[in-house]
Amino acid sequence: MAFFPVNKSDLNARAWSACDIILISGDAYVDHPSFGVPIIARSLEAAGFKVGIIAQPDWHNDADFMALGAPRLFFGISSGNMDSMVNHYTAQRRLRSDDAYSPEGNSGKRPDRAVMIYTNIVKRQIIPYIIIGHPGTTMDDALALKHWLEKHKIHVEQVQEFTPTPMTISTCMYYTGLDFETGNPIHIPSPGEIRKQKELIVKPGPASGSRLHNPPPKKKHRQIVTPIRTSTLLLTEKPM
Repeated sequence: MAFFPVNKSDLNARAWSACDIILISGDAYVDHPSFGVPIIARSLEAAGFKVGIIAQPDWHNDADFMALGAPRLFFGISSGNMDSMVNHYTAQRRLRSDDAYSPEGNSGKRPDRAVMIYTNIVKRQIIPYIIIGHPGTTMDDALALKHWLEKHKIHVEQVQEFTPTPMTISTCMYYTGLDFETGNPIHIPSPGEIRKQKELIVKPGPASGSRLHNPPPKKKHRQIVTPIRTSTLLLTEKPM
């Protein structure tokens, strides 16, 4: 039974262009039933998915989290067999000197609150950050960006609209209507054009779209007062 890919060289050896699923773990990668993430990986593999594992990535170096590139489906993130805070501290809040799930028992291989830290780093790496309506952009630029995103199969669910802020070159361009390098006039998108740019680029998922256009019917509620032994009242709501 071959080990799971842990870097792009392993992907090339398997002739994979990308993983379907990448699991990130705060534990070392040990392919043994006592380690939870490899068990999950084997189950997914048995279901036909291409799975890779990133074990104990350096949270000071974002590049570690892209060692396998971006997955086709999703990242699965775990702090490991043990909660990272329990792993690091005793009941008296003293720092532990060892880590049973790290090579040679060395501690310090994962951050406090590892799932939160790992998730934030992954978001920075794989979610495109796009500003629409920037001074100088036109509908042709937005259309070109739309085609580029589609070509690279990037699904954008949110963008940031340009907002003038003090002491920035972009704001100077917005108010003067001039390119800061050449001094030539530039196009300043109107609010209506910004909305059109957004409609071109943003593609809500089917779930969010259905919630927006087909909201569930509202249920009438009646208030129920339930006496409690301590002579207090508990207010709850139940659908009629």
